[in-house]
Amino acid sequence: MIKKNSPNKPIPPSEDDISAPAAGAEEIAATGNRGAPGEPQTARPMLSEKQVLALIPIARSTLWRLEATGRFPKGSYIPGTNRKLYFEDEVIAWQNRVDGHVGPRRRPRRKTPKPAKQTA
Repeated sequence: MIKKNSPNKPIPPSEDDISAPAAGAEEIAATGNRGAPGEPQTARPMLSEKQVLALIPIARSTLWRLEATGRFPKGSYIPGTNRKLYFEDEVIAWQNRVDGHVGPRRRPRRKTPKPAKQTA
């Protein structure tokens, strides 16, 4: 027989859920995004594509191109919702990296005098 919990009662976690660390826990602990061991974990804020584009004045296609070439943090698709979200701290770190970066400069155009028209 299958037990059903009422909507108001949360399902208690099993021992397997408590003892097994989440995938990538070392990586998260190393960056300090979710607190120190023994402290309550906090969620990393996420931004939608629309919010990212409001922060960074580029076109959607440019965002996709930067992401595909590895020059912008990869977004995460949320299963079943067809939404792509970006971690806020990664976007801020990217902004700090490009702040003050001077890209390749164009050579100035060579100004040559126009040849005088010859009249015959």
